[in-house]
Amino acid sequence: MFSKLKIFILISITTLSCSKSSIPLTETNPTVDLSPIPNTPTVIIPIPSDAESKEVALNLLKNNGDCDLPCIWGLTPGITTSVERQKILASYGEFSDPDFAMSGSGSDLSENPGGFGIGLTKEQVEIFVGLNYYETENHIEILTLVSGAQQDQKYVYGNISYSSLLEYYTLPQLLTTYGVPSDVLVLAFPYNVFSKADYEPFSLVVIYSDLGIMAEYISPTEWIGEMVELPTPGLSVGEIARGCPSQSRITIRTWDVKMNILIKKIASIAAGEGISETAYDYFLPIQDATFMSVDDFYNTFKEPNNEQCIELSSRFWMP
Repeated sequence: MFSKLKIFILISITTLSCSKSSIPLTETNPTVDLSPIPNTPTVIIPIPSDAESKEVALNLLKNNGDCDLPCIWGLTPGITTSVERQKILASYGEFSDPDFAMSGSGSDLSENPGGFGIGLTKEQVEIFVGLNYYETENHIEILTLVSGAQQDQKYVYGNISYSSLLEYYTLPQLLTTYGVPSDVLVLAFPYNVFSKADYEPFSLVVIYSDLGIMAEYISPTEWIGEMVELPTPGLSVGEIARGCPSQSRITIRTWDVKMNILIKKIASIAAGEGISETAYDYFLPIQDATFMSVDDFYNTFKEPNNEQCIELSSRFWMP
């Protein structure tokens, strides 16, 4: 578990690092340099016991470390300094059991960008949650929380243990806590016969631009109706694409709103199978892709036991 957790954190950080200079960061000049800040001082604090760290880990997962987004696990974009971040993460400790582990990306938590993660196994399903931080001028500017549940090295969806542990970040909880979002975007990715993927991702992205919060819910796309080939070789779509937020895995991105960071830039950070810099322009507002307004979406999916799915017509992606 410990080695897999380290790999999960490092992969997330690598994705974060590779995307940092792809497009301009802000809408105003001068632009912000996201280069790592050298010589961040190393902080040494008392190490908690394994038992204490395990309690902390569960609280981080279930309660977001007792803070509200855009804060994640005690770190707040635009407020938390590099030194404070080291102290906070070091205070959580590290431990490694066969079925439960918590670790940082380095021995002294001084890296920028860097990460901190938790992994545990429930009934042969491995659940990983990684927090990545990105700093400029000795302050956190962007945070990403990447999560997933896997069995036999394949993502699984609708796992009860995963949903229970990450309830704070689920769609109903997000909407109930933070209200009507500023934007809701959706995209069903076409079936690609060459990718040999286990599924085609259906991405739902909920944005609170005034708070600096982007939450992405990725679920397997269910294609309904006859499959139609697209002009691009190997790509095809059904008549209807269906995705279910209650059966999704979750990625949270938060940022310092004072920096006026472009939403497209936020989408490029920790990009994976869902929203990214490349895919961003293909996403549609929920009110254009369905019969729901943003208010309708909010009122429907804020209900805690809601298992309703979203259906999109493939005509939006047909030439």
